Amino acid sequence: MKTLNIILLLTFTSLTILLGQEIQPKCTCRLVFLERTAESPNKAVLFDGTKNHDVKLSSMNLSAPVTLSEGATAIVMTSKKIIDPTTIPTGTPHIKIPTGAKQLYIIVVSDTNNKIFPVKLIAIDSSDSKVKLGQTLWINLSKNLVAGRLNDKKFTIAPRNKLITSPPLEKAGYYKTAFAYKPVGKDLYHPIMKKTWWFDPKSKYLGFIINRGGRLP
Repeated sequence: MKTLNIILLLTFTSLTILLGQEIQPKCTCRLVFLERTAESPNKAVLFDGTKNHDVKLSSMNLSAPVTLSEGATAIVMTSKKIIDPTTIPTGTPHIKIPTGAKQLYIIVVSDTNNKIFPVKLIAIDSSDSKVKLGQTLWINLSKNLVAGRLNDKKFTIAPRNKLITSPPLEKAGYYKTAFAYKPVGKDLYHPIMKKTWWFDPKSKYLGFIINRGGRLP
């Protein structure tokens, strides 16, 4: 059985599939490449229909914030800057910006079948209207049902799904966590990990459940 990893990222609140649709306010995005392989690219160019943005594709940290051009409704990712949008090849990795999004996370996933640029993109809207202070946005990228406990709050996340959990504490402090997963076709949960984490009620949190390979103890 392969190992599932839990990655929790803290995100401070101070912080598109056709180009050129309805006008939207400016949006800030950050990227993370959680399941990058040795052959995967470590940098890329985001094109928002008007401007090219050079980005680093980190596997453990969020990229620096990228402020998209006003009116941007979609993003494409390539290996080099785009001068003429009409020359963008069919099949270039792209996402539509969710309507009204002000803060966006882009999850980059390896896709070796894409010969133009070997990734696919997943857009997660983390605007204040979607994720509140103290909440955690969980994204389960595995094929397993995952159960978790944050202090005294329990929850489950379906495979390939996302969930927002409420603050584990009323004020800043440490709290205990535990996670387990249910193997496909099995009835019993298997443990993933137990940890103690710090909570800041003035921040948002982003949690990923991914398959890192290997075997559970």
